[in-house]
Amino acid sequence: MDLLGVRGIGPLYREKLEAAGVRSAEALAWVDDLPALAARTDIPVGRLAALQAEAVRAVGRQVRPPPIALRSALASVLHLARTVRDSRPLSWVAGGRRST
Repeated sequence: MDLLGVRGIGPLYREKLEAAGVRSAEALAWVDDLPALAARTDIPVGRLAALQAEAVRAVGRQVRPPPIALRSALASVLHLARTVRDSRPLSWVAGGRRST
């Protein structure tokens, strides 16, 4: 979603945020370090917090999974891949029967 879709962001704030690397409402919703962003954009931290809250309302916080859930899902996929790789080749494909 474009930054202009967030209530309170006009062309000037959009330009400042994009120059700092925040190019979408989703990216603004997930900024972790507002003081650092404030320093790069010359937008007060309080104003950035209000804009971030509007971005969260506009796009929802479920834009990307939380980092811990992402790491957990990745670990599960890697474990499954190792398990399949280490098992007998394709013995499970035909219900446990090997085709010749």
